[in-house]
Amino acid sequence: MTPPNGMGNNRGRARLRTPWLDVDPTAIRKPPPERRGSRPPGRRSPRDDHRRPVTTHADKPLELAPGAPTPPWVVGAYVLGALMFVCGVVLAVAGNKQAMGAVVTGPLLLLITWFVARRISAIDGNPQIVPILLGAFCLKLAGSLVRFWIAAVVYHSGDFYDYDKWGRRIADGLRHGHLLSQPGRLAGTDFMRYLTGYVYFLTPARLLSGFFVYAFFSFVGLIFFWRAYRLAISQKNDLRYLKWIVLLPSLLYWPSAIGKDAFMVLAAGVASYGAASLLTGRFLGGITALSLGAAAMCYVRPHVALVICAGLVVAVFVGRSQVGFTTTLLTIGFVIALAFAVLHASSSFFGIQNFSQASIAKQLNDVSAQSSEGGSAFAPIIANNPIKFPAAAFTVLNRPFPIETHSGQELATSIEGVVLIVLTIKTWKRSIRAIRNSRRYPYFAYAFVAILVFVFAFSGISNFGILARQRTVIEPLLLVFLTLPKPDDEPRLRDDQARRKTRFVRPPSVR
Repeated sequence: MTPPNGMGNNRGRARLRTPWLDVDPTAIRKPPPERRGSRPPGRRSPRDDHRRPVTTHADKPLELAPGAPTPPWVVGAYVLGALMFVCGVVLAVAGNKQAMGAVVTGPLLLLITWFVARRISAIDGNPQIVPILLGAFCLKLAGSLVRFWIAAVVYHSGDFYDYDKWGRRIADGLRHGHLLSQPGRLAGTDFMRYLTGYVYFLTPARLLSGFFVYAFFSFVGLIFFWRAYRLAISQKNDLRYLKWIVLLPSLLYWPSAIGKDAFMVLAAGVASYGAASLLTGRFLGGITALSLGAAAMCYVRPHVALVICAGLVVAVFVGRSQVGFTTTLLTIGFVIALAFAVLHASSSFFGIQNFSQASIAKQLNDVSAQSSEGGSAFAPIIANNPIKFPAAAFTVLNRPFPIETHSGQELATSIEGVVLIVLTIKTWKRSIRAIRNSRRYPYFAYAFVAILVFVFAFSGISNFGILARQRTVIEPLLLVFLTLPKPDDEPRLRDDQARRKTRFVRPPSVR
């Protein structure tokens, strides 16, 4: 007779019928024998609600328990946020207009973050989410402040000056009841101008205040990336992934200014959450979030929307269907239609008649020529054939090296790249295992293919500064593989499989 838990022999244990990311099979114990008069499984007594639950090693979360103390980095983030607010109030009293806008917008955004964190904490049943998100957003505001000081005070250059100028005009027109007309189509730079205008209409029309709002946009996008990970991969290791994406220096710094980078992180996060919903059988929520995210990306950078769609198309066909036949057909039809719509938007945006190999190569060369100016220029490795692809991937995802830097920003980026290289080497076996499990976890296939297409699309960029800003959109998907926990069940699985082979070998017949 088969035991109730299905683990009565080595074969049942080796198959790992439960998700490998959330269960440690070595901790699964045989249930005690039923006693006379005992309640059947699933039935509870009212007095059991007052007992403290007994948890095994498999039931313990990998992160902090709900009653655990606040992490030290969160306390430090709170102190840093308080210091920034006090300094902002002092500067505002002294007549600094940038500080006046910041002391109004910063606390307001922090209050919105608190409400969002409380809601997510109630859904997940984990109070530790609140301090983690609040502390991370304080650090995000600090990163935005540093970004503002370096770009606006030290270098006095950036696209945000154009967005700020037009944003003031559009916001002033909205306050007087009319919208300032702009010739041309509402896409790319024009879209960002209007978006900044609406931001300035709702918040103080100050440059630093706008930096804080766009930093909040990218922070919300990272939350969507985290929820996608939790929905499609693991509900036990999700806080590990959350801490990495909200504390990675490049994600704290680069998408924290008025510009396309912050908005693209938001749009990509929403689209990834929609992809995770579709891949887990949530059709209506998936098509809603995916449509919104893809449409937002098509208004600014449609080629990034192509990256997302390419990963989703592969994941839909690779993953195991978790819904009925009709819903599966609807999902496939929607994804294919979305891919064609994004492809058409990209061709219209860049003026490409057809996506042939020659047109793509020409576009990559044009991007390389346009971005090869300034002190951060380098000779790119364009991924136009499979032989060059590994070197191009290494360049797009990890360069510059410390010896290639010319400024403090590049040095910080290079140090982070070295850390990611070391992490990639340490987790390459786990990453390969995750890709092999793409049928059960199709989000792995989505992230992997999206990374490959991103490398191909952005290998022509020949400026380290531009490359560091552009890859912030794909780094949350890269961290899906680099933050996987170490599986403790591998030695046990190998031993069980070896015993199974030796146990069921038929002895040679004696003649």
